[in-house]
Amino acid sequence: MTKGRSHEEQGIHKTPSEPVYPADILADPAIQACPGLARGAWLQTLMILWRDGTDRIRGDVPTFGRLWGMTEEEVGQVIAAFRLHKPCEILRCHGNGHNGHGPVTLVCRCLRRQLKARAAATKRKRAEREREASRDGHAPVTAEKCPPSSSSSSSPSGTKVPMGGEPPVTDGGKSRARRPAPFISELEVQRKAILDEANELYARYSFRDTQPRASHPKEWERYLNLKGRAKELRSRIADGG
Repeated sequence: MTKGRSHEEQGIHKTPSEPVYPADILADPAIQACPGLARGAWLQTLMILWRDGTDRIRGDVPTFGRLWGMTEEEVGQVIAAFRLHKPCEILRCHGNGHNGHGPVTLVCRCLRRQLKARAAATKRKRAEREREASRDGHAPVTAEKCPPSSSSSSSPSGTKVPMGGEPPVTDGGKSRARRPAPFISELEVQRKAILDEANELYARYSFRDTQPRASHPKEWERYLNLKGRAKELRSRIADGG
């Protein structure tokens, strides 16, 4: 079975555990609308995606049959249910042949948002470490140590500028190092992904008005649940995790 993008491309790594919220399954109307066979197959798929640290998985009918422990006919029913109720995105791959049973890629939208936010946090933390290393004396050679023919320059106030760098921030004539970007914790990454999903539901069903709330009670319940989880995470972040 072929997985999606590599972990290096996504900027993440496999993790031994993942925070799992029952409401992500029980309050998701797309998952609950699927028949039991399809729900079980999707839960099995989610476990594999969480384990491998990716948001997608690719395979053909025989491959998914081995993964889910189903016959090819049952796999066809599951894929049809996924297409109808849309608990995930289905990307049809090239080389399907004339029978339409070629490989497909299943993409988890929620995991895609989480992995994107986590990759951005990892990139920011890496940049923060590099700035810390520069302040500890591992920065490039400054203009003071370069010969006069160097291309380094000075600021208008006479402050020497590191080669390829920016002048330090001045405060009343005193130089001080630039402050690094704020650290983003794993809880903040989770909270951002939850808020993104909640905002997507809010916009999709126009929950600004009261009528859609009554017309889509399951979706409204899931939206409230997501907002509650985001508020809980905000409290945990404020308390230091």
